[in-house]
Amino acid sequence: MSAKAGEVSRETAVYRCECCHNRVVTRAGALISECEKCGSPSFKTGWNSWAARPSRPQAEALFRKTG
Repeated sequence: MSAKAGEVSRETAVYRCECCHNRVVTRAGALISECEKCGSPSFKTGWNSWAARPSRPQAEALFRKTG
């Protein structure tokens, strides 16, 4: 599944940029921003398996940064 910048996020998740693979944390109901690393508007949403998810401290740091 994919998501585009400007859409409303369907879930709180870590999305992966389709161009540079940068991880972007998006909260449910928030507008999806362009990738902060490369500016791409396209993200993969179904890529994150349990092994690919950030650790709890990493996720908390990402949420603080975007919150």
